[in-house]
Amino acid sequence: MLAIISENNGEYVSPVFALQEAQGKSEVLVFDCTRTKLKRVKMYGRSSGHSFVRQVFLVAWEEWDFGRKNWRGPAWVFEDKDLWRELLKHGEAAVERHPNFLPYAGEVALPDWFTVESEKDITSLLEAAYSFHDGTVERIEEQENYTEIEFDTHWECTITVRFWGVKEMRYFDCIGIIGECAVTRDEDGFWFEAELIQTGRLGGVIEDMPLPENPYILAEGISWSIKIDLPKT
Repeated sequence: MLAIISENNGEYVSPVFALQEAQGKSEVLVFDCTRTKLKRVKMYGRSSGHSFVRQVFLVAWEEWDFGRKNWRGPAWVFEDKDLWRELLKHGEAAVERHPNFLPYAGEVALPDWFTVESEKDITSLLEAAYSFHDGTVERIEEQENYTEIEFDTHWECTITVRFWGVKEMRYFDCIGIIGECAVTRDEDGFWFEAELIQTGRLGGVIEDMPLPENPYILAEGISWSIKIDLPKT
């Protein structure tokens, strides 16, 4: 699992070694920006004028079967009991004292565009975008080989999705606010369907217009990119 960490008006990328899902108190175990320390980072922080600000953006998902209390991750991470004692006492731990983490301490470069091919890739997109909940469509641009749609997720990031080889596309210019999106794949291609909170137009303009069905796109392929939108302090 990989995450972009927003910190001190900047950002860096780290492997995620464990995840605690506890709503507003969720945390991840990651490297610090120097990759010389391990630390727990809260998924949400606070900023001037904002009650909760997203700080962790999961962009490459992994399913972990092993768990302890509210935490999940690889079993070997939880077997290092000295690590968790250090984290509890000091809030961080030097990587050199925990050699099992050293192979992961190199700098991580994310691709400009993530390609969706597997179920794990679908989950990665939906986790990064929080399933586009509360999102709006800011731009739709049709190119020769793909249609590009820019979503303001309203969760401190913009997700741009390219739909390659579009076969069908309906009602995406009628989106006001998204409830959530679902992505599935079958023999016809990738289905991207948006369940709406409200109908409207580009930019989150709200208009009450009943639709016969949810907006959807059927495409041969999907790729996506992410841009972190740091809140102004």
